[in-house]
Amino acid sequence: MWFYFDFELPTEQRVADLFLDRNWQLSPGERHCIEVLRQSTMRLYEVEDLSPGISVTLKEVLTSIRSLGSILWIVSNCLVFKTEFLALRR
Repeated sequence: MWFYFDFELPTEQRVADLFLDRNWQLSPGERHCIEVLRQSTMRLYEVEDLSPGISVTLKEVLTSIRSLGSILWIVSNCLVFKTEFLALRR
């Protein structure tokens, strides 16, 4: 995902931009989904605290900003443990 949405090509575009330009037949929903992901950024988080099945407290590694979120929203169908690192789009 990083390459598709974040890596800047020599033309100063991203792969997602080229994909949107060349795929005019995308539905409005598909196009919107790609545009939203294109506007997000990949960030690295450390798992600081867990309430199993309820929530997780994450600390953004580069800024030390903490955030609380639903485990289902953040890591559905995955097991996470304290002190693990997660790369998530925000």
